[in-house]
Amino acid sequence: MQDKSKQTFSGEAEIKNAIKSGCFAPCYLIFGEEHYLIKNYINQIENAVEGFAEFNVNRFESGVKIQEVYDAVSSFPMMSSRRVVTLCDYPFDKATASETEKLVEMFETTRFVPSACSPYVVYGAKQL
Repeated sequence: MQDKSKQTFSGEAEIKNAIKSGCFAPCYLIFGEEHYLIKNYINQIENAVEGFAEFNVNRFESGVKIQEVYDAVSSFPMMSSRRVVTLCDYPFDKATASETEKLVEMFETTRFVPSACSPYVVYGAKQL
């Protein structure tokens, strides 16, 4: 069985398969020029939350404080098997050193590895 915490997706086919199978990686960085496709894939991943989406789907826009995103990612799902946290159009190039450290911690820490009750994260970005 493949270790999902080490799994990477390099293209559109892989994310389509993840959506179809319901077997998600801990984190996605979705970016590009095709805004329709970005929104479509993010919506499909967010729709994978069964029930109580109002408690288990968080979408943050570019002006958010990274601590708010971190807190959402750190929360367990409520009455659902998964939670989705989406960070849209975040200006990574303008992040402070402490924000960058917090982002790296979110990406690296093992407590965000998917299991029956832990969250996975979706990051949407126009560009890197």
